[in-house]
Amino acid sequence: MRKHPHSQFRRSSPRVFAAIGLCLVGAWLAMLSLAAPMPASFQPEIREGERVRPSEFRGDVRNLPRDVSSAQRNTFSRRPLEHDLPVPATKQVLPGVQPTTASTTGTSTQTVQGPLAPMPGPSTSFNGMNYNANGAGHPPDTVGDVGPNHFVQAVNTSVGIYDKATGAALATFTFDGLWSGAGTGTPCDTDHGGDPTVIYDPQHDRFIVADFSWADIQNGPYYECIAVSKTSNPVSGGWWRYAFRADDAAHPWFPDYPKMGIWPDGLYMTTNMFDCLDSACNSAHYREARAYALNIDDLVNGATLRSVVADTNSSRFSLLPSNYRGAAPPAGRENLMVAESGTLYAWEVYKFHVDYAVPSNSTFTGPVNVSQTSYIGAADPVPEPSGNDTDTLADRAMMQNQYRNIGGVESLWVNHTTGTPTGSTPTGIQWAQINVTGGTINTTPVQQQIFNNGPDGLNRFMGSLAVDRVGNMAVGYTASSSTVAPDIRYAGRLSADPANTLPQTEVTMLPSVTRSVQFGSCGSSTCTRWGDYSAMSVDPVDDCTFWYTNMYVPVKGLNWVTRIGSFKFPTCSAGPTPTPTPGGTPTPTSTPTPPPTGPAVMLSPPPGSTFNSSSVTFQWSAGSATAYGLTLGSSPGSLDIYASSQLQVLSKTVNNIPTDGRTVYVRLYSQVNGSWVSNGYTYKAFNPSATPTPTPTPFPTPTPTATPTPTPTATPTPTATPTPTATPTATPTPTPTPTAAPTPTATPTPGPTVATPFISPNGGTFSQKVTVHVFCSTSGATIYYTTNGSTPTTSSSVYPTEGILLSGAGTKTVKAIGVKGGLSNSAVATATFNITP
Repeated sequence: MRKHPHSQFRRSSPRVFAAIGLCLVGAWLAMLSLAAPMPASFQPEIREGERVRPSEFRGDVRNLPRDVSSAQRNTFSRRPLEHDLPVPATKQVLPGVQPTTASTTGTSTQTVQGPLAPMPGPSTSFNGMNYNANGAGHPPDTVGDVGPNHFVQAVNTSVGIYDKATGAALATFTFDGLWSGAGTGTPCDTDHGGDPTVIYDPQHDRFIVADFSWADIQNGPYYECIAVSKTSNPVSGGWWRYAFRADDAAHPWFPDYPKMGIWPDGLYMTTNMFDCLDSACNSAHYREARAYALNIDDLVNGATLRSVVADTNSSRFSLLPSNYRGAAPPAGRENLMVAESGTLYAWEVYKFHVDYAVPSNSTFTGPVNVSQTSYIGAADPVPEPSGNDTDTLADRAMMQNQYRNIGGVESLWVNHTTGTPTGSTPTGIQWAQINVTGGTINTTPVQQQIFNNGPDGLNRFMGSLAVDRVGNMAVGYTASSSTVAPDIRYAGRLSADPANTLPQTEVTMLPSVTRSVQFGSCGSSTCTRWGDYSAMSVDPVDDCTFWYTNMYVPVKGLNWVTRIGSFKFPTCSAGPTPTPTPGGTPTPTSTPTPPPTGPAVMLSPPPGSTFNSSSVTFQWSAGSATAYGLTLGSSPGSLDIYASSQLQVLSKTVNNIPTDGRTVYVRLYSQVNGSWVSNGYTYKAFNPSATPTPTPTPFPTPTPTATPTPTPTATPTPTATPTPTATPTATPTPTPTPTAAPTPTATPTPGPTVATPFISPNGGTFSQKVTVHVFCSTSGATIYYTTNGSTPTTSSSVYPTEGILLSGAGTKTVKAIGVKGGLSNSAVATATFNITP
């Protein structure tokens, strides 16, 4: 959202401000009292939120309008300017805490230990949406999150869905288009005001996108328009749409700057509540920070939404809900919300406990103040080379408030923009790790730092950080100065690096990409707002790969462009989780879970459920398998709908599934210890003429409908030595007999061996004909096969990519081997088929 020009807090003499800091604190408190008096004690008000029935979007988002219209831009330009609170240049040290500065603790620069290595460069980096095609205002409010197959991005006022593997834009569309025809009877149906959010829910494999809406900006009511993907496929799987009222009759205030975090029991949201004083909301009083908990099971299943709302009734500003990735919080853990204190060098931490069944049992408690290293407030705005100045948004904690549970040690990781210990520039990123193990909030950070890379004279702001599964941290931000055009950069630390440092040094997300500056006016004022936020997250597939999105300007002017990129620390793998450094004492339940064993099992869609469209994304557990295969058929063992090649991933999207309500037979193959086994499942195909049934929550550990059966079904010869067509002589004479059959090449020899192929379907009875597919997980192996029961050799037929067509009544036995130079030939795979007339 745009910033109100009168609320910008400019600092012309940081040293003078430092000398009169206490006076500024008093003045700031006086200003707050004009808007909303601080209560004598913190007394939150808890109530049940308004219940909301969803609207259903059944279509494919690729069919929605892609470009923002002039009418949408005109509507967007009339939304209110953003109202911020002025920030004092100097705060008070937390009572009882020894005063420290970044210079005395050695955390302002990387003087504790020199740089160890540069950050890994981007493995993926591509442009996302841009103002000319997809934007409605300045700044873009760039956000995004990553799932197993997609990166979903949002800006004012559009959504983009990208293929992770290629960076291709699978769909871009407007919020107006997604909500057109929703029929909720709210402004969400027709008008969208921006401040988007994007969250991926790893528990249910769903994406959530939202923005806000209103019909009367001065008087409300005000809505958060929340869309939840119905399946793991956000492109064609459909969406549930919830028009959630974010104010109420007792608190009829504009819910600005919404922020979201995912938690096992809910989607948590916070807003800054402003009382608009005129028809354009150009003048407003700040009333409170508000927190919401929305039942996640209701959201993902299309059920009537239950929620709990907490009014803080205080001048707390910009709370951030905790957002988990990786190991889930212990059962019953409250959502832990964080704000930057307005008067103290401290992070304020709150606990939001929610009881959806009995909302009155819910509690909102805090704050617990966690000390910060002291600093001078950041300059706001900062200069750019021959362009508009840029707003650093230095008055608040920046998204996300990331929660990590590593080996039983629970932490919150947070950041905001500050100045240095002695001046307001260059601005930097103050980050901290807060220990919350067992629900106890440690009032001293595990580690913290004001990072400004030296300092090297560049301003760094608009930060967002995340942490991978082993405790490595990365923070992304904008870096610029009066001589350096804004760049997208990131830095980080390994879990074993010295505390309070980012010795994995800064690199750019825009290698060899031309950058320029923002220049021009937004309506009647100069465009100074930049980004408003950026977003760092971690890939749920490996829990190691970081994904980051932010904005830049390639050509001087007002056409902002967003960027999406990924990178990964080489020290992060799927191995055992190391002890985090540093951290609290692990709880007794922190014994690492043994790695999964056995074949993969289907996680999504839930076995036995009904598909929501003709395109379905299947997701399965890893098990102890090294390769996978997936088939779909209209009868047991058939492949008339789909048959994959051998797979090395944990999900696969299948398109063009019939939509006639038929039973679909799915078989998931796993290669375990060199042999192929499979689990079978049944589903109902989507039927557009039938009454839709909400998709149930995926089973945590689904039970396969068929007992895993090793492939091949026929018992192979124990020694893997096939019987030749002619009886070999028993005499070990090396002289060959000219008329003897060739020696089969499937005889194993010492050394590496090609993996045994698997045959799909794995035998059975079929009418008239069947197409058989054979796969081998050894890369580069050639498959030889026979259909008459004889043992295949390198003289046999080579498997064709279109499969093997078996026709004609009778019993046919398919045998196959894998052959690759330098490796011993595989064992023989066998499957028997009975073809009926």
